[in-house]
Amino acid sequence: MIRILATVLLFLVVGCQQPQRSLAIALTASQGWDAFVTEYVEARFVDLPQRAVQAGRHEFDGKLPDFSRAGIRRHIDHLHAARDRAQGYSDAALDPRRQFERDNLIADIDGDLFWLEDAERPWLNPGYYGFAMDPGIYLDREYAPLDQRMRAYVAYARAVPAAAAHVRENLRTPLPRTYVQLGHIIFGGLAGFMEKDVPGVFAAVGDAKLREEFGAANAGAAKAMRELDAWFKSQEASATEGFAIGPDKFTKMLRATERVDVPLARLKEMGERDLERNLAALREACVRFAPGESVKACVTKVQGVKPEEGPVLAAEKQLLALRAFIVARNVVTIPGPELAGVKESPPHQRWNPAYIELPGPYERNLPSIYRIAPPDPAWSAVEQAAYLPGITDLLFISAHEVWPGHFLQHLHSVRSPSQ
Repeated sequence: MIRILATVLLFLVVGCQQPQRSLAIALTASQGWDAFVTEYVEARFVDLPQRAVQAGRHEFDGKLPDFSRAGIRRHIDHLHAARDRAQGYSDAALDPRRQFERDNLIADIDGDLFWLEDAERPWLNPGYYGFAMDPGIYLDREYAPLDQRMRAYVAYARAVPAAAAHVRENLRTPLPRTYVQLGHIIFGGLAGFMEKDVPGVFAAVGDAKLREEFGAANAGAAKAMRELDAWFKSQEASATEGFAIGPDKFTKMLRATERVDVPLARLKEMGERDLERNLAALREACVRFAPGESVKACVTKVQGVKPEEGPVLAAEKQLLALRAFIVARNVVTIPGPELAGVKESPPHQRWNPAYIELPGPYERNLPSIYRIAPPDPAWSAVEQAAYLPGITDLLFISAHEVWPGHFLQHLHSVRSPSQ
């Protein structure tokens, strides 16, 4: 009897403790996952410091990635190791939020690895380097006083010559003609930008020693960009037309970067069907808007209706109307009271007709600015008028950049509890 009672008591004790032990294991696993995420984010910032700066981690100011072949391969190895660790966290070890976070992280790594390994972007595409070497944040985002941003730019400019040398070492020639042209646009453009525009941005800084350091560093960076641009021009004669990645890689790209696994033939059929649906809607609208005219003439007529007050003031009105529409129709939640301002683009960013300038998630009290490029004053009156977006085209851009586009995505993103 005593032995039976002891067995029952032991069963009860073990049974009562099991849920606590399971809970403790789950908490430990969740804490381990959270620590891994922090480690992953910090390691990514070390590998890609330009992303850290964009995110608002300004202790990385002025730094560029290690573009040496060994540095790129080390970055690839880091991604594989992080992916393996993330896969080691089972569903049983994580709550639903962390399961989603794990799956999202793995998907993000898969996309990066596709471009690095399958598409061979570091060895084929100058865009891999050019976009990482854009110094615009030090000029446009007022995250710190101008002299502090000037020091960050000086550090960046000093790092440019070594980075530019790695670009030439890494790119495998002959290059596709489109990539040669892209290299010329990026690096030739950056050279002119450094020579003509950057000095004016920092003209108000009075520190004589800092100005001297800036002059030397900026001249060295501009020279490196000019030489790199000349190298791309020298590749024109041997350039190929082999830019296509082919159906196999395209299929893999869809899976790795978008988690789309629809067969290409089916995807093409879906796209063509949707194109025809949209064309039918366009033809129907043109019958009402421009009866008797061709679709081309109809579209030209729509594009010819320009904002009388100019695109900046027109966009301000559109943003108010778009936000009111979203609220009235309950299209999507707006999580806060923030609004985006509208301004003309600075001269060095006017290659882009319109974009949204968003602060990083680690930054506070910085505005979001919807930038619209005015036409070049050197153009003729006809060219300037043609460049200005029609009121309807501008509405599409405003929706894409602000409501319910990138700006609204940003408002939700910065409120996410997940790193």
